[in-house]
This record gives sequence, C-alpha cells and structure tokens, in this order.
Amino acid sequence: AYAAGITTTDISAENQTKLRSNSADANVDLTIGKVHMLKHVSGSTDGSSAFILLTFSETGGFTNDTYSSILTVLKLILSAKQYNHFVANYPALSSQSEVKFTGFRVKINPDERLNAESQTFHDADILRVEICSNEFADIPNTTPVPTQTPTPTTPVENPSTGDMNLVAVGTLATLALLGVYFSVQKIREN
Repeated sequence: AYAAGITTTDISAENQTKLRSNSADANVDLTIGKVHMLKHVSGSTDGSSAFILLTFSETGGFTNDTYSSILTVLKLILSAKQYNHFVANYPALSSQSEVKFTGFRVKINPDERLNAESQTFHDADILRVEICSNEFADIPNTTPVPTQTPTPTTPVENPSTGDMNLVAVGTLATLALLGVYFSVQKIREN
C-alpha cells in the first residue's frame, strides 16, 4: 500500500523531540512517499520569539496527502486547543497564497524562501506553515464555556446568606412545579 503522506509512525522518537523544540538546530528533514517536509526554526537564538516553520512539498503538486501530513506534524507539536484552532481556521488546503490567523501563517510559494528551503526544495512548489507561538495566548477558547445564568434573587450584602437565598428559590421553584404537576394529575382523574 502506498503511504498517503506522513503519519505518526513515520516520525521517529528523536524527530518527534526535534519537532517540538524551539532550538535553532532542531531541524527535521523527512520524505515519505511523495511528501517532503522540512522543519526549521527561525527567530531569536534563545527560542523566546521563535517561529517553527514547517515547509512541505509534494511531487506532482499538493494533494490531501500534504494536508494530512501537516495535521500529523501539528498534532505532535501543538496542544489540543492550538491544533483545533488550526483545523477550524484551515480545514483544507487553500488556493490562497497566504492565509493568516492567530498563531499561524500558511503560505504557498512565499515570495522569499529561507536558505534551508531553497537548498532542500530548489524550485519545487512549497507550502509553509509558520507557527507563531508568541501569539498562542491570544487564541480564543473554542470550547463552549457554560454561561452563568443570573438567578432571580435580590442582591445580598452578606455573602454567607447568598447561598441560602439560592436554596430557598430552588426549593420554592421545585415545590411550585410539584404543585402544578399534582394539580394536573387531580384534574385528569376527575
């Protein structure tokens, strides 16, 4: 069976560690089937404002094999929240030359190639995923947060009695519902 891009089993433990690293010398160069990936770090030498750059090329042009390879690598590097944010904003390969959203820039054949990209890919079409980890704090929470519904209680100055008001309101509401239920039952019996 022909490999459909890069899968987790194609990436050695050593390369997985390098993929997660912000160190400038933690490069990964991997070719599986028609998909070729280069991981490179750009930015400050201490890794504080580093960009992780994942550059992909596919023999014969980009297909879903490239996209699935991107997702495989991102799943190893990112938190679940960051990964889901990427997928929500870039659900498939785009024909746009550049797609930007918080934490990420996806560029197809960027105007300027890095030396490593020029040496590795020469003139081939490339797709670069730039991971801007310094923006990750700005990624919105996509998981729904339950909103607190205000309870119809009067504002209470003493916080220790606040809980009692909620209990009282809850008890009254329950009793009222029970009363309605039993009234309906009584009417049905008659």
